[in-house]
Amino acid sequence: MKKMNFFLIFIAIAIYIATPKFVNVNFSEAAESAHDHEQEKAEAVKPAAAAHNHKEGEVCPDTAKEAGKIPAAAKDEHAGEAAGAHANEAAEPEIKIDGLEEEPVKVETVYEAVKSNGTVKFHPEHYAKITSLVPGKLKQLKVKLGDRVKKGQELAVIESIEIFNAKVEYLKNLNKYEVLLSKYENIVKMGELGSFTQKNVEEAQTALSDAKSQFDKSEIALSTARKKYERIKKLFESGISSKSELESADNDLKSASIEYESSKSKFDNITKSLSRVEKLSDSKISLKKEVGDIQTEFFEARQNLDVSQKYLNMVGVECDPNAGCNIHELGTFSIYSPIDGVIIEQLSAIGASIDTANPVMCVGDYDKVVADIDVYENDCPKISPGQTVKVETSVKVPIIGKIVYISNLLEPNTRTLKVRAEIFENAELLKIGEFINCDILVSERPNAITIPQKALVEDGDRQLVFVKCGKSYDKIYVKTGYRFTDRVEIKEGLVPGNVVVTIGNQQLFNMALSTKLELSCDSCK
Repeated sequence: MKKMNFFLIFIAIAIYIATPKFVNVNFSEAAESAHDHEQEKAEAVKPAAAAHNHKEGEVCPDTAKEAGKIPAAAKDEHAGEAAGAHANEAAEPEIKIDGLEEEPVKVETVYEAVKSNGTVKFHPEHYAKITSLVPGKLKQLKVKLGDRVKKGQELAVIESIEIFNAKVEYLKNLNKYEVLLSKYENIVKMGELGSFTQKNVEEAQTALSDAKSQFDKSEIALSTARKKYERIKKLFESGISSKSELESADNDLKSASIEYESSKSKFDNITKSLSRVEKLSDSKISLKKEVGDIQTEFFEARQNLDVSQKYLNMVGVECDPNAGCNIHELGTFSIYSPIDGVIIEQLSAIGASIDTANPVMCVGDYDKVVADIDVYENDCPKISPGQTVKVETSVKVPIIGKIVYISNLLEPNTRTLKVRAEIFENAELLKIGEFINCDILVSERPNAITIPQKALVEDGDRQLVFVKCGKSYDKIYVKTGYRFTDRVEIKEGLVPGNVVVTIGNQQLFNMALSTKLELSCDSCK
């Protein structure tokens, strides 16, 4: 009798299914009773599996553990079957949702991140305020706003009376130093500290004799060259000698003149030196006092020169007597860029007064930026140098940096800690002063299952997804983990190979609620 009752119930289900319906989802009480009866004989439900190899109309057994089943439509020929294998006896109407979309789960490495915000700034080593170390007037600009400059490139010319005075003092000290240096060296060459001896006199006389001989020879050579030149010149004017002969004679005359002047100068100098040596030797005057006096003057001049030079170096001014340090330029000096970069601010105009407090312009390198990030007190133990920082932007290009500095000073009002990250990938996409949101990656989990966040459906204090099972969908409750961008980690409930509904899942959930039945994967048991 009991078996007959269940047989009649299955016939009633088949007739009910064959009857036209005007709703997408509807479960009869008879089907529920049949499910309860068959459930007593069912084996334990298997865990969710990645692959679903069911026949058309069957329900996925490995995703039925956590929640109910919304079965797909059976084919028309199934409507007349009233008995047989349980998996094919009952078929429900097909669910139709416009725009329903699905997506397979991903297995990937996910990173736990601390979400923070901060501000973009120039890297302190790649930003410079260009100032003058002495007051003056801006005489000339060598660059304009937006120009890219190199380290050491001239940026502007400043005119300053202070620099004029400093250069004049430097040149005066330099000249005095050079005169005393020459004098000191000449005295030292005459002999060691002590008195002159007869040997010194004899050596000086020998040197004078050699110089006189050389001078006499050069004088004769000059006279000969001059006569030769005059003779050839007359012959050239008469058309007898060639122009090349005249030029050769002229060159010989010039060479002889140079040699004559050189030997004459040497002879005169040695003559003076000998006179001095003879005088000192005759009077037996010691050089010691004279050298001491010269040394005192020399070292004093050297000290004054060093002071002048150090001042010019301090204010960044050069004064090379052999390279442009003339009277017309004594009051001007140039300022140079200390870094590679771009002129990002131009703060003074030509003719404007320049002081030491206010910059003339600013140079920065947009490719070298940092982010000063505020990390909340509770997250501070997770942060360490070297961790990767990802900046959230509207563009798809990743902007990546790393932690290089962590402050030990906690901001009392906000309870945040200052952290600095150097941006090393696509830094040029950021704007200086821009407020950013970022993720500090503090740990990673390989082989994690992730799905789009939009696949989740809220059910009270729990979350679920709809998993594809043949032509059907299982309602699976899940435990979520880390959320990043538009995806979420699933710690429990899904396995690799599952396909979840990403659009239309809320409609599926509403339809399941409208049946007022506890959904289950009954036909797979």
